[in-house]
Amino acid sequence: MIRRRKIVQYGIAGFLCLFAVLYLFPYIWMVRCPSRRTRRSSQATSFPSTPTWEQYQRLFYGYKFKDLVLIIPYLTYYKNTVFVTVVSLFLVLLTDALRLMVLPSSISG
Repeated sequence: MIRRRKIVQYGIAGFLCLFAVLYLFPYIWMVRCPSRRTRRSSQATSFPSTPTWEQYQRLFYGYKFKDLVLIIPYLTYYKNTVFVTVVSLFLVLLTDALRLMVLPSSISG
């Protein structure tokens, strides 16, 4: 009985470790991809030997191509995202609070 319990515990622990690695994989991918050079991004190495900040510079300061400068208003997008998140959180809390005020009277009814 004790042996079976240990086997089940080790099986559950192994299952959880496997899913922890699968869960962390996208975050590792997000860290390693922007630090590569654009020309060498198809190489099969896990981490670049000489990481660069080129992609982040393009994101915050724009990308110059010949006479054209592409500037992405990243901070504006970030502010809009925060605004939408705060408003939706407030509305969810408001509707849940109203529902909880009505719920006890309908249960006892």
